[in-house]
Amino acid sequence: MPDGASILCLWLTNIFAQDQPNFFVKSKNDGLQSNIIYNTHVAQNGLLYIAHSKGLSSFDGFAFKNYYNKSFPFTELSNIMETADGTIFCKSFNNYVYRLGKDDSLISEK
Repeated sequence: MPDGASILCLWLTNIFAQDQPNFFVKSKNDGLQSNIIYNTHVAQNGLLYIAHSKGLSSFDGFAFKNYYNKSFPFTELSNIMETADGTIFCKSFNNYVYRLGKDDSLISEK
């Protein structure tokens, strides 16, 4: 009898789960560079940008893309901003401002 009760509970949970918002957990195991996140921003292009302890990443709903500054890889970033033309900027903890370039690199503006 306990096995039947477990199946019933799971079935009822499944029915009611359809009314709940969908959410999922993503981490380093899924391609995100760091689990320490400082800021997020949904851009005009639909990407979710994530500033974290190893730099900047974007998520398109399926996969992560990680962006680097070649001179200072793995820089802690925060304060994601977007201009009217869709250019993404973010700021490091040492007060450098970075722009996401057309070649997907982070370019220092300081």
